[in-house]
Amino acid sequence: MKRFFIISLLLPLIFVGCGKKTEEEVGVELKGIGLNKKSLSLDIGETARLMVVYNPEEAEKFAPEVTWESTVPGVATVQDGKVTAKQKGKTIISAYCGKFYADCEVVVETGGGSGGEGGGGEDPQKFEVTPATIDDNGLGGTYTITVTSNRAWTAVCEKAWATVSPAEGNGDATVTVTVEANTEVAADAQTITFTAGLMKKTVTVNRAGYQKICPITLNITEKEMPVEGGSFYVQVESETAWNVTCEKDWVTFSGKTDEGVTVNVGPNVSELNWRPDEWMKIPVVFSNGTKSDTLEIRQDIPYVKISPDKFYTFDALKFETKVTSNISWRLEFSYDDKVSGAEGVKNYMHAQPATGTGNETIQVTISKVHSDDKPHNGHGSVWAYGTGTWSGLSVSVGSHGYYSSDFKE
Repeated sequence: MKRFFIISLLLPLIFVGCGKKTEEEVGVELKGIGLNKKSLSLDIGETARLMVVYNPEEAEKFAPEVTWESTVPGVATVQDGKVTAKQKGKTIISAYCGKFYADCEVVVETGGGSGGEGGGGEDPQKFEVTPATIDDNGLGGTYTITVTSNRAWTAVCEKAWATVSPAEGNGDATVTVTVEANTEVAADAQTITFTAGLMKKTVTVNRAGYQKICPITLNITEKEMPVEGGSFYVQVESETAWNVTCEKDWVTFSGKTDEGVTVNVGPNVSELNWRPDEWMKIPVVFSNGTKSDTLEIRQDIPYVKISPDKFYTFDALKFETKVTSNISWRLEFSYDDKVSGAEGVKNYMHAQPATGTGNETIQVTISKVHSDDKPHNGHGSVWAYGTGTWSGLSVSVGSHGYYSSDFKE
């Protein structure tokens, strides 16, 4: 009976020991930490105390030991939460507890500092990152991100197929993002996170699915064309669909198939040239999305030249001049009489022929304009202009002049 009585007394204690453990025994999970101040403004030599705030509060006794760090120890140091201002500038004080951390921005001035949240208002934080989105066609490449900041920052890529350089800095910077080509059919995306103290900015990188890089080749890469233009056919080889473009509006395309296209070159309507035998480079670009090839058209430039460009006479009635041109042209005259004025010498110069196309020899005739048999000084000019397609240009390209002391029939 005595043994049974002892066992009876021990049974309740055994069941209590095997029951549900108390919260004190299992611990409280830490979900995050913060600091009692988000910013501090101190004078050189001043100190301030930062304290860790645990979430939940009960997790403090179960949390790992807190470690402290200053990003710029020369500005301010920290030891067990005590911040000491060293010199003018800015730094970030960080508290680390396990996988969690919290930041406090510290601004050190030469005087007038006051600790507490919201301090440092005279120099508010500035942090912007642009653009917010980068779209890659799946072939990879490099892109530029602009960071505008008045404090230290870092950049971290979510996935390994994109990298940033530089990955950290202090102040404004230009960051180069390198994206690798996608080797998978499916498109994907990632986030690049920029952090400056308590502020975070993200850039989303969208990468299209795998694209096969296909070459594109042309049967010709150069073509000479006269000033009046013309048409020719280009044969194209490409495994994928392609297109063709040209910056000149007088170059058009027709009859496009998978195998090629007809290129139509209209008259060159660029500005008239004084010099013959010059041509213009006109690039025509063929592209299939991953590769491109360029056809260079070399088209003659329209020109009109008159020579000789000066002629002097005192009594000659006629002289010859030559027009050299690769377009249609016309002659016009201007007059100037130093004694009688323009009205007194009108129509005393004539040319035959006055219009033409290409090269031509011109006979210029001087007629009598004064009947008083007294010496007069006058001057006349012959101007050649492009006509037809180029009539709107009205660019003078040469002149002939004469001086006469006595005009005769």
